[in-house]
Amino acid sequence: MFKDKFIKTPFKAITLIGMSGVGKSHISAMLEKSDNWYHFSVDYLIGKYYIADHIPHADEITKEDITPIARWMGILGDPAKGGTKLKTIKRHQRLYHDAEVLACQALPAFANVAKEQGHAGIINDTTGSFVELDYPELPEIIAEKSLIVYIEASDEDKNAIFERAAEYPKPMFYPKGFLDKAVVDFMAEQGVSDENAIDPKAFFDWCYPKLFEQRLPKYKAIADQYGITISSDALKSVQSTDDFIRLIKDSLQSSQPYKDVQSA
Repeated sequence: MFKDKFIKTPFKAITLIGMSGVGKSHISAMLEKSDNWYHFSVDYLIGKYYIADHIPHADEITKEDITPIARWMGILGDPAKGGTKLKTIKRHQRLYHDAEVLACQALPAFANVAKEQGHAGIINDTTGSFVELDYPELPEIIAEKSLIVYIEASDEDKNAIFERAAEYPKPMFYPKGFLDKAVVDFMAEQGVSDENAIDPKAFFDWCYPKLFEQRLPKYKAIADQYGITISSDALKSVQSTDDFIRLIKDSLQSSQPYKDVQSA
C-alpha cells in the first residue's frame, strides 16, 4: 500500500475521505495554490466530463462550486416546491454512481500525469459518497496509489456541516435501499400519503443527518484498513502544506501496526 511508503516517497499522493463540508476541498485548494499540488476533484470530473451532457449549466461547474450537480441530483418532493420525483432521482442516482466509479478509477492515470508535469503531489478530493459505491475493490485500488486520510468531523463540526448543507445543498447520493426506506419512514412519520406531496426541505432536513450518520463507520473502516484518521479539530490548526504533512506523519507514527516509520 502507498501508506507503507508515504514518508519516503518524494511525490506525495493523498486521498481525502469524509463528510461533504468537512474540509476536503479547502485543504486540496490550499495545497494546489501554495505548493503546486494537483487538485484531483472527483465531483468536478463527474460534472464536467462524465455526465456533463445530462446536467443543465454544466459549464458553470468549478472545483469550488458544484451547485449545478446538486440541482440536477435533486431532492425528493413536490415539484411545485422545487422537489424532484422519485423516478427521476433514481435515474440520476444510477448515472452519478457510474460516473463516480469511473472518476475514482482515473486517479492512477492522473497521478502519473501530475508527476510527469512536475507537481509536488496529487490530492484526491473525493465525494462524501465514496464509501457508498457498489465497487468493493475500489478502496484497495485507491490505497495502492495514495494514502487514504479520513477527516473525522467533531460533534461541533457535524452540526455546522448540517446547517451549511441545509443552506447550500450538496449532491445527495444514497446507498442501495436507503432511499426507498427513507421515503417510507418519512411518509409514515409525517402522515404523508403521496410521495409527490412531500415537502423537499422537510425531507432534506430529516434525511441528511441520517444519511451521513450511517456513513461514519464506513469511513472509519476504510481508514483503519488502508490509511489513517485525523480529526477536523486538528485540521483547524493547519495553515500550510508543511503543517498538513506534519499532521499526517504524526498520525502515521502513532498508528499501529505501521512499519518503517521511525527509520524514515
